[in-house]
This record gives sequence, C-alpha cells and structure tokens, in this order.
Amino acid sequence: MLRVLLPTLIIMLSMEPCADAMMCNCHRAYDPAMRRPRGRQLGWFPLFSRVREDMLFLKGDSIEIFAFPYERPIQGTWKLSRNGVKEPFLRDMPCEVRPDHSLRMVVPEEKLTPGFYDLYFTAHATSAADCTGRATFGYRVEEMPIVDSCPKDLAEFWKKAVKRLDKVPLNASRTLIRDMTNEEIDAYNITEASIPERFDPEGVKCDKVKVYKIQFDSAYDNAEGRRRYYGWLAIPDGKGPFPGLLVLPGFGNGSLPIPAEHARHGYASLMLQIHGLDVDLPEEQYALPGESGYGRKGSRGDKLDDDYYYYVYLACAQAVRCLAAQPEIDGNRLGVCGGSQGAHLAVVTAAIAPEIKASANVLCHWAYWPYQFHIETLNAAGAHGLDQPVPPFDRGKALDNHISYYDPANFAKLVKAPTLMGLCLNDVPSPATTVYAVYRNLGAEEKKLLVSVGTDHDLMFMIETAAFRWMSKHLGAEH
Repeated sequence: MLRVLLPTLIIMLSMEPCADAMMCNCHRAYDPAMRRPRGRQLGWFPLFSRVREDMLFLKGDSIEIFAFPYERPIQGTWKLSRNGVKEPFLRDMPCEVRPDHSLRMVVPEEKLTPGFYDLYFTAHATSAADCTGRATFGYRVEEMPIVDSCPKDLAEFWKKAVKRLDKVPLNASRTLIRDMTNEEIDAYNITEASIPERFDPEGVKCDKVKVYKIQFDSAYDNAEGRRRYYGWLAIPDGKGPFPGLLVLPGFGNGSLPIPAEHARHGYASLMLQIHGLDVDLPEEQYALPGESGYGRKGSRGDKLDDDYYYYVYLACAQAVRCLAAQPEIDGNRLGVCGGSQGAHLAVVTAAIAPEIKASANVLCHWAYWPYQFHIETLNAAGAHGLDQPVPPFDRGKALDNHISYYDPANFAKLVKAPTLMGLCLNDVPSPATTVYAVYRNLGAEEKKLLVSVGTDHDLMFMIETAAFRWMSKHLGAEH
C-alpha cells in the first residue's frame, strides 16, 4: 500500500511533533515549546477571525482573517491557493495594517467554491525584512465535493479478513512490571511520555495504576499463519470491571510510552506496538521504515490482501479482542483512540471491530487518497486546480482500486460508534481537506469535530481533555 510513497512519508513524518496524551504518543521527554520544524511551515503566528472562530466560513460571511507577525509591519500582501496546492489562483492582494500591528485580510467570497484554502501572507517590516505565514480556512465545507471511491464490497472484504482471526487463538500472556502512583505518573509524563505532569487533574479517577507487558497472537502471512504482537497494559487500581481503551501509535517504529495517564483517568488501556516488536527494546533494534519487512508489501497494485497494513489492521482488531478478554475489563465498554497514523488506525478499528463503542482521534493521516494524489498531480503540473474541484478516481486503475480498500475516508462510512475528531487547519502531513473528508463520511449518528485554527499537526490539550470526557460519556464512566 505504501511502498511507493514511503520516502516522502518518512521525510514528512520524521519532523512530526507528537506527544502522548489520549490520542498521540511519543516515548521521549516533554518539550513545552511550540516549535515548528524547519522547512515544514512558513512560520507560526497568532491567527483569528471575528466572524467565525473556527475559520469555517458560511455562505454570506465576510471572510476576514487577522494575523500577528513577529515584526512590526509597515505593509503586507497575501495570495490564495487550494488546500495543499502550491500554485495560487489569487496573488499580490493587499493586507490592511491595523493599529495593533496585526494584518487584516479579506478574501472575496465570489472567488471561492466549497472547500479548504491556504492563504499565504507576507508582512513587510522594512525594505529588507519580511516574515511569512499561512492561514488555512474552510468555506462552505459541508458542501465540499468528495469523490466516492468506496468499494461496494469494502464491508464484506474486511468482514472476511477479520474472520481469519477466529482461527488464530489469542494465546495472550501478561507480566506485571510495576505499580505507579500519581506522583510517579507525573514524573513519568515529563521524562518519558512527552506530556505535562497532570494536564487534566479533574479527570484523574484513581491514585495508582498497575502496569503490565502484554502479548498476543494475530493473523499474519508467515508459515504459522500468525505473528506475536506486544503492548503496554495499564489498569486502574481498584474494583473493576473498567472500560477498556485501545491506544494506537503514530507513524514510525520504536519504543512506546506506558499509557499510565489513560489508566488513571479510569480506563484499562492497551498501547499497541503495531509492527510486531516489543514495546521497550533499545532503539537500534527497531527497523526503520522500508527495512526488515516494514512497508515491504503493497505496491498498491498487488492483491488486495497482499499489503503490510492488511495485517496491521487485523492486529488492531485482535487487540480489541485481547482487551475484552482481560478479567478487569468490561468487554461491553471498549473504546479506541489515536493521533496521526493512530487516528487512521482508530477509524479503521472502529469500522471493523463492532465491539468498539466510542472513538476519538486527531490529525487523521493517509486519508482521502484521491485528493492526496490530486495535489501531487497539480503541484507537478504547476496548476492551481480551481477548475477541478472534484479529485479524479478511476476504479479501473490498479493503484486507485487498491488504495480505496485502505483509505480511512472509506472506512468512516462503516463507523457506527460515537466519534470525536480533531483537526488542525494548518496541518501539512494531514491536510484539512483530507481529515474533514473522513469526518463528513462518518456513519456514526453522533459525531463531533474540534478545530485548531493555527497549529500544524500538533498536540492540543483542550482536545485531549475533551476526548477523555467523550470516552467517559459513552463508556459509562462519567467524571
């Protein structure tokens, strides 16, 4: 599925900021600075609109956006392109410099069709000093055209795939590693889990958690027809049964942090290493993408089940079964969460594992592939694409057909569990158009989207806290 695009994805996502709150995870010390990787974004500035706080404008709105550059501007200009497309269709438009040093930009509504747009602005401080930034916004996004690439047999294909798990016994085992008090979790968060010590004190439900290493078998294409998968299992101290939470990782291959924060919020939580390796090996023992079988399959034209992520998806479904089998867990109260690639996997898991009763994800990556391919084509041709609002899709092409069976925008239609999603408008790895397509396609009767206006593929604690409350509401553990 991903062999062709792996080099590009490695470059983009090696620069990806992430953290381990509810939905994202990184095994490293917490860095509170909002740093922007060099080369990824033109700059970060406070952005806002007095018309629409979330910058998702409606028909008839004045599309008015303000930005605060670092330097005192004497004048400014802006240009506009479709989301992710380099070539602008409007350029050299003047900014109004305000008394508070902000730049005011007003986009003519008549130039727009429904969708997302990237507004690039330049603030001129002196004749020799400029600073540049970007503000992505949406216009009539409920009417944004989304091409239907969903295979008619998607549900049946994956139902048959998951049926393979019936022939693979879990053979689950777990080993107690340690108890962790709240004070120890606070320290661990800062030094190991890349989050503040206690960012949601009102959500803490217990004073101690038990930490296990857990392993189980899932389907694979080796001689035994199975593969061993590993994870951290953190369980609240106290009388269960507890709701269970599957936590899925972002892109990469490495050690994972203990989901202790999730457990002290009241959820027996399994952090899954999706590549069949233990969770706490020395980093040099983890293969890089493209090595040792990671991403080895799926030129996205091979057989539909001949894809590395075919087995990753099945491992996620098997992890749900593993959670339900734990004696401390109520198998009728299971949720799934993740960020970036983990969000992709959370959507897929909610679609193929009917045991899931609630889902939360942010920054869903590798989604709505027809638009991703469309961006690549437009940028290669130097075209603005304003006359092509619907991305092309050809079922007759092996590449298009293959990827359609792995696209979370298509799995979203199968999701029935209540789902909370988070979106960063200025996201580069996960363009707003693609994340929103997943949200629009969700089959869940109850769904909610939280939008971060100025951030780029980053952690937002308000959204993380909202995700814990979402799980509490739908898994029966109200705060």
